[in-house]
Amino acid sequence: MRGMWRINPFYWINKKRFGSAKRPAKVQTFDQRFIGKYNANTQYVKTPNTYQAKTASQIEILRKQRSYHLKQESRKLKKQTKQVNYFNLANLNPTRWSKRTVRIFTTAFFLIMLPIYLYIGFQPNLDLKALSYPTLEIGDIKLETPVAPIELVDRRLEAPDTIAGIYTPSEHKRFIIGHSSTVFKNLYRLRAHAKFTYDGVEYQVTEISTIRKADVDMNSILAPAEKDTVIIMTCAGEPLPNQDATHRLIITAERITEE
Repeated sequence: MRGMWRINPFYWINKKRFGSAKRPAKVQTFDQRFIGKYNANTQYVKTPNTYQAKTASQIEILRKQRSYHLKQESRKLKKQTKQVNYFNLANLNPTRWSKRTVRIFTTAFFLIMLPIYLYIGFQPNLDLKALSYPTLEIGDIKLETPVAPIELVDRRLEAPDTIAGIYTPSEHKRFIIGHSSTVFKNLYRLRAHAKFTYDGVEYQVTEISTIRKADVDMNSILAPAEKDTVIIMTCAGEPLPNQDATHRLIITAERITEE
């Protein structure tokens, strides 16, 4: 069961703390401390298991001190051994974390959540009404967008900002427009004879053309058709102010009929 805790992310945050708890702390022996305090330039010099001193009384004092410190170190080591906890569950409690652990966890959480927040924030904000609109799906360019109905105002059609708009001039003609900077940014990749779906009906591309803005004949585009036809238009060429451009990309598609 102890190994199951390794899947807990808090275990890896406190891994260093756990590793240090698995072995007793190193205690400097009396001999090591003595060497650090008395070197060859002083009156005491360490030799294996003996000390050279000027008088026998000094040697006896050193031996007693060494014996006393060895006993103290032995007791300290036994006490530390009893206190060793190989898996201290208290370290998994966030309220008992050190300041360093809290900073690491907070930084990691921020770095993970920031890209997710930015991705969600830059997604198109669609209202509930858009969910009831028919959908245009073009699999070749991975496009799926609601298509809102639009009306002709002062002989002009205004496309929505982030989705497509449709104008129906006659029974068998549907005219779909959208901005090339948002919804139709990949429409130029669509090729002839490609298929797409609008409102559950499948269409096939029959013509693709790029025309200068001044040469676009809207009367011809909106003229009635004998077959069910969808015309998709967006900006192309050099960009102009107010989400406009020098040319228009026009795609004509006809409904696929079952034989």
